[in-house]
Amino acid sequence: MTNNSIFEKCLDLDAFGRNWGWDRSGLMKHWSDLVIKQSNKQQIFVKQYSGNKVWKESESGKKIKSLSNKEKVEKEENTFFISTKNHHRVAWHPSTLWVGIGCERNTSAEFIEDCLNKLLSKYELSSSSIAGLATVDIKKDEKALIDISNAKNWPIKFFKNEELLKVDVPNPSKIVFKEIGTFSVAEAASLLACGNEGGHLLIEKNIFKHKDPSGRNLGAVTIAIAESKQQFAPERGFVHVIGSGPGDLSYLTSESKAALSQCSVWIGYKRYLDLLNPLKRDDQVRINSELTQEKQRCLDAISLAQQGIKVALISSGDAGIYGMAGLLIELIQKLDFQFRPSFAVHPGISSLQLAASLAGAPLMNDFCAISLSDKLTPWETIKKRINGALVGDFVAVIFNPQSNERNWQLKTTIEMFLKYRAKTTPVLVARQVGRDQQKKRIFNLDSIPIHEIDMLSIIIIGNSSTKLVNNFLISPRGYL
Repeated sequence: MTNNSIFEKCLDLDAFGRNWGWDRSGLMKHWSDLVIKQSNKQQIFVKQYSGNKVWKESESGKKIKSLSNKEKVEKEENTFFISTKNHHRVAWHPSTLWVGIGCERNTSAEFIEDCLNKLLSKYELSSSSIAGLATVDIKKDEKALIDISNAKNWPIKFFKNEELLKVDVPNPSKIVFKEIGTFSVAEAASLLACGNEGGHLLIEKNIFKHKDPSGRNLGAVTIAIAESKQQFAPERGFVHVIGSGPGDLSYLTSESKAALSQCSVWIGYKRYLDLLNPLKRDDQVRINSELTQEKQRCLDAISLAQQGIKVALISSGDAGIYGMAGLLIELIQKLDFQFRPSFAVHPGISSLQLAASLAGAPLMNDFCAISLSDKLTPWETIKKRINGALVGDFVAVIFNPQSNERNWQLKTTIEMFLKYRAKTTPVLVARQVGRDQQKKRIFNLDSIPIHEIDMLSIIIIGNSSTKLVNNFLISPRGYL
């Protein structure tokens, strides 16, 4: 590898695997040998057979692909593997295996686990690659499956008969159909569990019967294993919702910087990611998004986190003020609890704070923030909020004041304010706050240059006591 390899950009090899949602296994001696070779700048090879390949889109990943195309010989002792197999010297195991299970009522958990372990051993599969269990929904109260799920921290996906019936399987059973109304449980459930991305049946169904020494039946279990194209490990994943501030990196909080550093993938509007780009390492991946794609942005972040990956979901300003935090939380709450990744919201400096500081202290007394965009909120509701601000004599911060498509709401809003407030009420118009093109101007309420205002502008309209003193706005708190 070159001095710019992915391994030298990560803190260590372990961090690389953990960041992408994988478990590592391998004899400690072999692992130590690999780390030593890395530190000595020896060639390190990667072979990936399963799991998420987003890491290859990073700058470091592209270098690895370029090198691997040129190499003639790959040494086993200098290679780590990304696969479901456990026979490699050193390997990371993506959670891509779904274990389909059908069992007789009250079969013991110990017997089911023993049979599963025998099957894994026979096919040299790692238990670390198990994403979860899958079965028919009449087994929701099967104690053995619930106990195994809790002990191993493996989620269970339950499917209805009609869902299982739609799956083509190599070993349908008329006996099973007669008993529960579907030709397959283990094979069909394991394939369905692979999700929309699909998968393939890795191990066809194996039937195990549990008998005591006298031959009395103590239960039975059928096990099949499918491999998904997409890994699944929500307990390892995390979404950091980050308020990146109004623009300049100097306004990014230390907490947000730390969270960005922990994340393997950054997702956000392209303009915001461009501003953060100086902080991005070569081993981190950025996924650009466009305006109006907020829901898809959140869904992509959740999907990656469900795969065990740490994701940064970027908002400008503060993520909880007209940002991504609320939408992400709403979407996560729709998921079954066992399929939810963890998340945290990291506050940022809002453009309203920076704009206010540029003008002086216009928010020293009670204030409100109102967005004039009616894309998500009906204009009649926005009008009620404006009237509330007027009746309450709030200082008003106006977001999203005007665009090419919405070219009348700001004029209407100013007219509403003029009915309640003096024409000489001071107003701040700030544009591109926190960025190189930052600009601030102060006007009277009746002289705002409406035609010059766009979506990059933020407006602060003073209340009845706001005053302009030596070109600084002050909304007195009452101390003097």
